[in-house]
Amino acid sequence: MSDYHLHLHPHSDDDRPAPPVGEYPPGYIEAYLEGAAHRGVTELGFTEHLYRCVEALPVLGTFWEDGTPEDTARFTEQMISE
Repeated sequence: MSDYHLHLHPHSDDDRPAPPVGEYPPGYIEAYLEGAAHRGVTELGFTEHLYRCVEALPVLGTFWEDGTPEDTARFTEQMISE
C-alpha cells in the first residue's frame, strides 16, 4: 500500500495536534513514517498545497483575495505572513 497525499500540517477543519505552521520539531516526520509502517504502508510521499509555501508567493500573487473560500484565504494569509 502507498500514500502520496500526506500533508505535514492538517487542514483547518482537522483537530489533530500539530506544531505551528512551518515548524517541524525533531521526531515529527519520523512519527508519520512509523505510523504508516505500522498500518502497512510501504511507500509514503509528503505533499503540500502550493499556497501554503511562502516561496510560491511570486507565482501565485494574492489569488485568495478574489473569491477563494474564506478558510483557504485566512490560512494562506497566515502562511505568507510568517
